[in-house]
Amino acid sequence: MESTELIKRTTITELCVAYRQAVDQARQAFALLEAAQERLVVFYGDAPETKHYCRFDMFGLIGEQRLGGKDIEKLIDGIRRDCWRVLVDRIDIRKVMSLNRQEQLDAQLEGKTTRYGEPVDPLPEIEEANVWSMLERTADSIPQMVRELIKEVYDYLAPSERTQLVTNQKNRWGLTQKVILSWVVERWGGRNQHGGIYHVNYDRQCKLRALDNVMHVLDGKGTVKTTQGPLVDAIEAAPDGTGQTEYFEFKAFHNRNLHLKLKRLDLVNEFNRVAGGGKLPGER
Repeated sequence: MESTELIKRTTITELCVAYRQAVDQARQAFALLEAAQERLVVFYGDAPETKHYCRFDMFGLIGEQRLGGKDIEKLIDGIRRDCWRVLVDRIDIRKVMSLNRQEQLDAQLEGKTTRYGEPVDPLPEIEEANVWSMLERTADSIPQMVRELIKEVYDYLAPSERTQLVTNQKNRWGLTQKVILSWVVERWGGRNQHGGIYHVNYDRQCKLRALDNVMHVLDGKGTVKTTQGPLVDAIEAAPDGTGQTEYFEFKAFHNRNLHLKLKRLDLVNEFNRVAGGGKLPGER
């Protein structure tokens, strides 16, 4: 009988015990992951000012990171980057960052190691010293970042060699009160989610938000208070593509052009002065 026994009784007992122990450990690990997830959601994930979607989904992160073996560091790296996303949004630093700086920050938050062939510094550990250091560097860098933002917007509005529009050619030596921006809007068949018939192209939203931010900052009113800014919000809510905000009058056209009039000549002059190398208002 022993010779035909496929598995010894002691072996079967050991297998059953190992299974039960593994299941118990898995349940404990599951409960610990849920508890860790709940803790992060309470302290990070419920902030109303958070613009970026951070799930803090431990089980989703495990799948996304394709964890293998004992590589728990990949999971922790995903958690760290999600937490930094929340901290960055709470500081609200993006609104005064140039698009180039925003792309550099996004590369860090996405865990990229290179950007355009250049190395990307990894995000530091979330410790009090590192967070305070970031806040201090951010505060010290705001004037420089605002100047970079103004210069970037200035270059965007300046006519290129391919531009044949007479209105834009008047901006060659400095921004005037009128500018035509091409490939900015598109007309939808029905009403969009904001009630208008035009939609601002995704890759142009950040540029219009930057322009809006520049006007707000030069007027001493801080940065825009909505995700995309009053200008983008107003364009997408306009029933016929025509309207105005505190700083702009606009009209959207079928050919995807957006005609803008800057209502404040004093801010236009200040914009040109700072873009030409002048100091920011109130800056020593």
